[in-house]
Amino acid sequence: MPHVANTSSHDRNVPAALFKQLFDTTAESMVITDRNGIILEVNQAFSELCGYSAEEARGHNMNLVGSGRHDQAFYQEMWHALRHHGRWEGNIWNKKKDGSLYPAWLFINGLVDQDGQIAYFFASIRDMSELRKRERQVAFLAYYDILTRLPNRTSLLKALAKAIIHNQESGQVLTVFCIDIDNFKLINDVFGPSQGDVLLAQAAKRLQSLLRDGDSLYRLGGDEFMYLMQETSDEAAVYLMANRLLDVMKEPFLFEEGRKVFLNISIGISNCPADGEAPQELLRNADLAMHKAKREGKNRYAVYNQSIRAMQQQRFRTESGIRAGLHKGEFLVHYQPKVHIASRKTTSMEALIRWQKNGRLVRPDLFIPIAEESNLIDNLCIFVMENACSFLGTLKTHQVAVPISINISPRQFHNLDFVDLTEGLLKQHNPDPRLLEFEITERTAMQDAKHTLRIMHNLRQLGVALSIDDFGTGYSSLAYLGKMPVQTLKIDKQFIDEMEDNDGIVSTIIAICKQMRINVVAEGVEKETQLAQLAQLGCDEAQGYLFCRPEPEDIILRYLQSHGIRSPL
Repeated sequence: MPHVANTSSHDRNVPAALFKQLFDTTAESMVITDRNGIILEVNQAFSELCGYSAEEARGHNMNLVGSGRHDQAFYQEMWHALRHHGRWEGNIWNKKKDGSLYPAWLFINGLVDQDGQIAYFFASIRDMSELRKRERQVAFLAYYDILTRLPNRTSLLKALAKAIIHNQESGQVLTVFCIDIDNFKLINDVFGPSQGDVLLAQAAKRLQSLLRDGDSLYRLGGDEFMYLMQETSDEAAVYLMANRLLDVMKEPFLFEEGRKVFLNISIGISNCPADGEAPQELLRNADLAMHKAKREGKNRYAVYNQSIRAMQQQRFRTESGIRAGLHKGEFLVHYQPKVHIASRKTTSMEALIRWQKNGRLVRPDLFIPIAEESNLIDNLCIFVMENACSFLGTLKTHQVAVPISINISPRQFHNLDFVDLTEGLLKQHNPDPRLLEFEITERTAMQDAKHTLRIMHNLRQLGVALSIDDFGTGYSSLAYLGKMPVQTLKIDKQFIDEMEDNDGIVSTIIAICKQMRINVVAEGVEKETQLAQLAQLGCDEAQGYLFCRPEPEDIILRYLQSHGIRSPL
């Protein structure tokens, strides 16, 4: 413990004035009291923190800055430590002159005289307000979403664990609603992330407006929310809430400039204990049901059941099989001719991905949708592009020149590096780019028309031809279609299957193509009667089982050599 001693003039190395200057100018609040806690001196930092000048503070007990928050036991413990150990430190609440309270870290050290008795106390006071504020902010971010101010996933897991225990004891059913905004990525792409945040905040407020006593809403990140219904009386209550969640989103959302945007949501529902008695299990099952709702058309809800689980397991096995199949070389490309109706000669071919697993072909509709939901569709698309370029080289050695069209997935087409990827393949395989045609669906073309136009023009500069597939199934703007550098439109198979009912639609599409000088191809032609009707309507080309099924390279080569080619160049 420091001593207070007289200092003779001959050993006074540091002037007392210097100590006084250090005391007055240090940034930390300091106080000197006598043994009874009466203030003798304070520094400038103390006055700035507490609001009392040195003249106002001198002569007062330290309870001048007491907050009144601490009980008698607190101060008894402090004085016991000071008398027996000569020091005390810890958290304390103090009061300023204006009456406001603040948290502080207080350190008190006793100064003894020559007899070893405490003569003075020296205290330093550190304001902890900013630190406490930062701690609260960190704690908030740990459990809450900063954009919507809703509790986050961490909060949800804690609340869900407590709710499960409570409901097990009470016998009540607990329901989880997994809510995901449909096509929100497109909204972010079109309007920008900042406007997307505006919509998310508005959506959160609408969902909050439905909260009942005991229910809670959480944002898990992105455009996903969770609604927790604490006590579910019956199935009707669950369906009623699901419909209320859908309905609350029906009114348009507004941007700051008054622009209206409509949002839909897909909802997955799981119940405890029927669908799980652990937080993660309930959330997973609600998420599986939500994805089922999206696959069924979005803007709806789906309730979890075991068939969803089985389907998801099958999807997982299929996705794993695709990954393994790409590594093992199980994928191959078949080709199907497109035929000039008048001459019955082949004008081009379509490259189609096939999966040969354990000696049998897997139907494309069983694996392509799963590949499209993951990044695997990119790998399959590149595989087809490389094989088509290689086959063009094979055809060239047989003095055969037939364009090959390749289906480009929406994901691949809208990749920022797709044009660069195409240019790289052209340089690597060196095919005649005029013999390559990329097919994109009508929906893909219209997803972001301005972006589509830019990509199309860049591809045309490389020499690649372009085609719109499944025409008539989407919602094309003819104004945009007229601007697109497209050489071919393909009429969707569903219109050809029911030609009698769709005669007007097919004839209109053909007339539009003729007016715009675009080649038109009818898909799925299987009957001579269909072909005759298409010829009468002026359709240019046809594709379907009437002519040839998709076949491997060697069979297609023999087909081309025997049936003749209508020169494309």
